[in-house]
Amino acid sequence: MIKPWLKNSLPLCLLLASSALWADEFSDRPEIYPEQAFAACIEGFARVQIVIGRDGKVIEAEIVESQPGEIFDANTLKAAMGWEFPPLDEDVLDESIRLVTRVDFFIEDHTRCA
Repeated sequence: MIKPWLKNSLPLCLLLASSALWADEFSDRPEIYPEQAFAACIEGFARVQIVIGRDGKVIEAEIVESQPGEIFDANTLKAAMGWEFPPLDEDVLDESIRLVTRVDFFIEDHTRCA
């Protein structure tokens, strides 16, 4: 059974559930990929918890897990704070939505590494 507060937000939930698909687009992008990690061919991920406001803008971001170490944390937080989602439906009672998504950092072409 779909919870009442979730029923009218199904398109938003589907978008959020597929967030890994668009989050992966950050990989191999110099402005997102940490320079030192890219030069050393270091790959990994950061799992980020975000809070989305009624207007669809991220109002809070926090790293909940990352590997290796904290090398991708700052860039992930910077990127996450710029994400935008569809505004929440008027029927949604919550003032915000909290979710966790994973951002993978991988290098498709290792010949570009130092």
